[in-house]
Amino acid sequence: MRIKYIHHLLLSCLFVLTTSSIEAQNVVKIAASSDTIEFGETVDVLFEIANIDAKFQYLSYDFTKINNDLHRQDTNFYEQYADVFVGFENKNIYQYYNLQDKVLNIPTGDPTLAKPLQIIAKIKFLSYGDFIIHPPFYEDKSDNPTSMLANPVKIFVKVPPGMEAIDQVDVSEIKPIEEVYESFWSKYGNYIMILLGLILIGFLIKKYLDKLKRQRKIIPEIVEEKPDPYYVALHKLEALNKEKPWLTLDIKEYQSSLTMTIREYLEGRYDIPALETTTSEIIDKLANKAVAYDLKGDLSDILQVADLVKFAKAQPTSDIHQQFLDRALNFVIKTRKFDAK
Repeated sequence: MRIKYIHHLLLSCLFVLTTSSIEAQNVVKIAASSDTIEFGETVDVLFEIANIDAKFQYLSYDFTKINNDLHRQDTNFYEQYADVFVGFENKNIYQYYNLQDKVLNIPTGDPTLAKPLQIIAKIKFLSYGDFIIHPPFYEDKSDNPTSMLANPVKIFVKVPPGMEAIDQVDVSEIKPIEEVYESFWSKYGNYIMILLGLILIGFLIKKYLDKLKRQRKIIPEIVEEKPDPYYVALHKLEALNKEKPWLTLDIKEYQSSLTMTIREYLEGRYDIPALETTTSEIIDKLANKAVAYDLKGDLSDILQVADLVKFAKAQPTSDIHQQFLDRALNFVIKTRKFDAK
């Protein structure tokens, strides 16, 4: 009896050790620099993997599948997945990141990977909601995903006041319909009122046309309402991010499009001739404008690098294009003008 007990105990210990070993290879620690941010802000998310399981081909993460927990409550107001721009603090990670699909695929057999592997993703959220940061997953040669274990992390992107979803609507009790005798007026009154209204409208139109005949015709000046420069710039920057012309080696055209969009936004937003002035003149004209110092620095970097590409035929590093696009978008969002009401 004692030998049988010891045998069961040894089997239990072996099971625990085996389970712990498997979990150690499939555990990732996740941490965020903030759990609550504003729309358009960037949050740093750290993924730390102590042991990478080399029996799988890739360690992967799909940034288009960041779930919105509030989508279950209101599918009309909240999007199911987050709309994000993604960058990385560790520059060597960019070589494994697909900008078009927003998917990270790191070969587990890469001998240059640090141990433990720490990935710091800089995620800019362009959606509202309560987003769940799920762990990375493994993919083998058959492309079968294997989830990793992780502590749950949520990031809440605040909704501006006045845009909150309506959770409940009170409905009064519906009373039964009572049968009422229908009089002539209740039956035909609406038609009579419509007919009288049409006669009155016809009379007023005839009177107005007769008055126009007696007066000199005046052609009113048509004032075309200018579109909001914020939405124009946001649309063009999002189109650039989708097309990513620098990936086709069309760097000069991309830099020209980027700076043209920024200059047009500056003209519409601050009423300065940005299309006709140099970079240094633009920065001088913004000196007396309410623009944050770091945003002025971002703007200066974007315009100066574009000048070097267009006029000095400079070749910037490959990772600078997405960074400058993100900084241009951040500049437009942070300097947007809101009409006073």
